[in-house]
Amino acid sequence: MNDVSDTDVTSEEDDESVELIITGFGHDLETLKPAGLPLLRAMKGEDGFEEERPIIFQNEFFEIRRSPVAGWGAFATRKLDKGDQILVEKALYHATYEDVESSVLNLHEHEQKVANDLHAHFGRDGETKAQAVWNTNADTVSTRKKGSGACRDVAGLFPIAARFNHSCNPKVGHRYDAEEEVLIFEVRAWVIEEGDELTISYGKDPSVLYYKFGFNCGCGYCGGFDDSRWNF
Repeated sequence: MNDVSDTDVTSEEDDESVELIITGFGHDLETLKPAGLPLLRAMKGEDGFEEERPIIFQNEFFEIRRSPVAGWGAFATRKLDKGDQILVEKALYHATYEDVESSVLNLHEHEQKVANDLHAHFGRDGETKAQAVWNTNADTVSTRKKGSGACRDVAGLFPIAARFNHSCNPKVGHRYDAEEEVLIFEVRAWVIEEGDELTISYGKDPSVLYYKFGFNCGCGYCGGFDDSRWNF
């Protein structure tokens, strides 16, 4: 594996976000700063040809690299304990399915590249790449309408969170803070050792995982999905 410096694996843009204070269970928790954007998977090698980066994001708790489970995944770079906060992330954009195309067009060019770098499972006839990326990776959240105190249910595209693989018995939990508009990841397992893959729950039945995301869950905590037993 090639050596990668800290500046190579955090973000291609400066992160000027301030620290947030999130209200917890009876006390306030000082959170991490919202993370910058991940790097794109491809880079130019010394020979001028395109090659894949070994790591596309890293902070003091984990790194995003290729996973033996599927695609990319998050791996602990140190011992983690229950309750440790490991990621705070703002969405690239929030949208409903009908608003995806216009939302992506409103992004800066580099942000569009980051979005398009995510895996896309084409589960609907005629959907575009942007819609497939959103449908595969976005998290349902509640956001405030501008100029109004009312909330609306949309889905946000979080490019770092999207790299975490699924388990029906996840090691990491996540929640959305609507006031600060950030997704917060915290360790739910008692102990996670350095090198362990960090998993989250996509919150779906194995049959839904199969048809919505295109994979058969092999986490070992569920029976998976046998499509031969279903008639459609």
